[in-house]
Amino acid sequence: MNAKNLTLVLALLVPVAAARAQYRQQTDFGSIVTVNYMKSGDDPSPLWVNNGRGTFNANWSLFLAVDINEKLAFYAEATTWTSLDFVNYGLSGVYRIAGDGKLNLEFGRFLAPFGNFLNRRWASENPLNSWPLQYDYHTALASTAMPVNAAELLAARGRGLVVAYDSERTGSGYRIFDRNAYPTGAQLFGQIEKLGYHFGVANGALSNQSQLNNSGSVQLLGRLTIEPAWGLLLGASFASGVFLDQAALVSDSAPWSAKADDYRQTALGVDLGYSVGHLEFFGEVMSNRWQTPFIADDLATLSAQLELKYTLFTRFYVAGRFSLIRFSDIDDSLDFDSDGELREAWDFDVDQLELGAGYRFNRNGFFKLIYTRNRTREIPAGDPSDDVLTAQTVISF
Repeated sequence: MNAKNLTLVLALLVPVAAARAQYRQQTDFGSIVTVNYMKSGDDPSPLWVNNGRGTFNANWSLFLAVDINEKLAFYAEATTWTSLDFVNYGLSGVYRIAGDGKLNLEFGRFLAPFGNFLNRRWASENPLNSWPLQYDYHTALASTAMPVNAAELLAARGRGLVVAYDSERTGSGYRIFDRNAYPTGAQLFGQIEKLGYHFGVANGALSNQSQLNNSGSVQLLGRLTIEPAWGLLLGASFASGVFLDQAALVSDSAPWSAKADDYRQTALGVDLGYSVGHLEFFGEVMSNRWQTPFIADDLATLSAQLELKYTLFTRFYVAGRFSLIRFSDIDDSLDFDSDGELREAWDFDVDQLELGAGYRFNRNGFFKLIYTRNRTREIPAGDPSDDVLTAQTVISF
């Protein structure tokens, strides 16, 4: 752990000690430790793990929530990814404008109010291991460069982990939803009887949750939920923001003066959650669209996920999740792959099926075993061998 990250951890822990002394009943400090063994197939794809080699990794998350008084609260979160280098994600304050929860203001880095999965993404809440495809899959649209024509983008399909349009313009492919689920900005939220709402402004876009704004525009975020019956929650979400860094528009082969502000990511989503007895069900559909400078067609995706969990008895459950992404067609008038098709999907469609079981050995820990079946459609070289087997141990306190 380097000095910078040690300082961050201490900066989180010192307020905990002080807060516990002054607000003992109003402080919540938690931690989740996850240890995984993962083994994937050995064919390159955006879904393989560690080049197909079996590997152990560990993650550690720290959480701090403090009610300063009846009006003001503070939240912080730091997480490691496969090391002890902590990364700060959540860091926000909440001002309760109305004491009955109907109107609150949150400012700082807050959890993006989109869909119903993010509130369940932690290993202690997620019955499986992976995130659904729309939150996890790297597309052929690179985050640090732009394809200058359709042929470059189509040639990069299925290579989202390392996208190379040429030797100079390379990068990792954008996810539809950045794994850093915390935009920086402010939002109003509350609950009015059975209706919940979030409306916010922030930097960046869903696929690029920038800590500092990279454009002259802001991201708009919104979510509404309603509980029409006990155990049933319906939601609708919206987001629109500038996803490009200006540097991604600079190319020796295609110089021009476009502004990142002119190109946005816009996403709409609907979701539902239902719980009855030992059964939990979640579903989500998301329509996403990127505007890009060099391709006339918008780059659109339609993604969906369905998740079921059934608790067979107190300590044991089984679960499954099916998720998919479908990519829109773009113009291929040059027929770059000589297949006779003049319109092609801009990336390969993907399906994912996760099946797993979990056993809770005490109130703070449990073990999971998950098999993930990945299928990439219509890829000329054939579906890659990139299925994943995961064994996971979770300890929370």
